[in-house]
Order: sequence, then structure tokens, then C-alpha cells
Amino acid sequence: MKILDVKTGDNGLTVDNVSKFCAQALEHN
Repeated sequence: MKILDVKTGDNGLTVDNVSKFCAQALEHN
């Protein structure tokens, strides 16, 4: 879970972050 390693937006979770997080989750599964 390296989602905190990427830049965060005002909400602390940008679309890019979510996409990367989902991509990592799929890769590890």
C-alpha cells in the first residue's frame, strides 16, 4: 500500500491516487 507515497489533493485522495491504488491491488491479487 504505497498510496500515501503519491501526491495528494485537497481531499487527500485524487483520482490518480485511486487508479494507482487499484492497479497495485489488482497486480498483487
